[in-house]
Amino acid sequence: MTDTVRIHCLNTNEYKDVRVGSSLEELIEVFGVKKPYLIANAKVNNKTESLTYQVYRPRRVEYVDISDSSAMRTYVRSLCFVLSKAVDDTLPDAEVYIEHAVSRGYYFHIESNV
Repeated sequence: MTDTVRIHCLNTNEYKDVRVGSSLEELIEVFGVKKPYLIANAKVNNKTESLTYQVYRPRRVEYVDISDSSAMRTYVRSLCFVLSKAVDDTLPDAEVYIEHAVSRGYYFHIESNV
């Protein structure tokens, strides 16, 4: 017998019993959540969580796509990590400085001794 936990998905207004330890990403398919844009995170009991968050207790879950400001911030942070990794792979001695928002983007610069 596997342990289950009851989850209420606000997007579909459904309650389902799911396996304890299921990630929010796995539950997107279980609940059949459809959003017009990329789902970047979820609100679990009104607290923003990543899609890797695992459920161990009954929760209310609302998936948000990048049209939501919280999800857009998550998406932008992910892109900053991708930029940082790309610079590290190509210029291992360089430093990336992601500084502040400018208009609809971010100011950053790269310092390298190469």
